[in-house]
Order: sequence, then C-alpha cells, then structure tokens
Amino acid sequence: MSKSSEAAEDLLGKTSFERAKIDQLVTTVNCDILPRCRVIEGAIFGTVKSTESAKVLNELKTVIKRISDGLGSSDWLVSDRLTLADIILFCALATVFQL
Repeated sequence: MSKSSEAAEDLLGKTSFERAKIDQLVTTVNCDILPRCRVIEGAIFGTVKSTESAKVLNELKTVIKRISDGLGSSDWLVSDRLTLADIILFCALATVFQL
C-alpha cells in the first residue's frame, strides 16, 4: 500500500495532528503495553512468577484505563475511523485477554 493512497491515509492519519496522535499511541503500545503483555504471557506459560505478573497486570490495567479515559464517547482511538493505532493496540492486547 502506497503512503499516498487514500486507504493508507485513512490508516496513518489524514492530518499532521492525527499522524502525531497515532505515533503517540503506537509508542505507548510499544513502551507501556507490550512489555507488560510479555510478562503476563510468561506467567500464563510458566516462565515468569505469578507474583510478578499480578503487579504487572495492575500496571497494564492502569495504562489501558488511561487510554480508555482519553477515548471519551469515541469508538476509535484517533478520529472517527479505524487507524493503525487501533490495530496495533488490538494486536498487543488480543493474546493476553484471550489466553
């Protein structure tokens, strides 16, 4: 998909503000969510102590609540449509909450 295509523009942000917000959310997922998800997955699969995972799960819930509070009444993380931020957040959390 070319960055100049309309579909790419929808996913990556139509304005500089949307692109910045998507970048911010992707960074939050990479720095605050994915590392915690890996610890929780480790506890599920027996490679991390469950006492550590309980603390990390509470930290993860705090990060998710912060994102959720920022949503307000919107169904999407950025603007009024699906963006890369929504996809990346879903993919990060799907494994943890399905296991």
